[in-house]
Amino acid sequence: NLVNGFGEDAGRALTEHRDIKAIGFVGESRTGSMIMKQGAETLKRVHFELGGKNPVIVFADADLERAADAAVFMIYSLNGERCTSSSRLLFEASV
Repeated sequence: NLVNGFGEDAGRALTEHRDIKAIGFVGESRTGSMIMKQGAETLKRVHFELGGKNPVIVFADADLERAADAAVFMIYSLNGERCTSSSRLLFEASV
């Protein structure tokens, strides 16, 4: 099931309910930490996707035009609001 709502209202009811055995959460690290702490009381299983700093890595043998297009897509598509969006661009020294 999917529950949409605002943190304190929706979150605490889910994390403290004894019949809910697991919670999956996509969002901020701070909220994930709160979910883990609240869910620990009832030994909930948790799965988090908490924003990362995924790099786009470009090696010397890359097709640079394709790499540039891919980097722009990974960084800017969906306004960066994807679990796999990138926020760093790394190049091999020879590039």
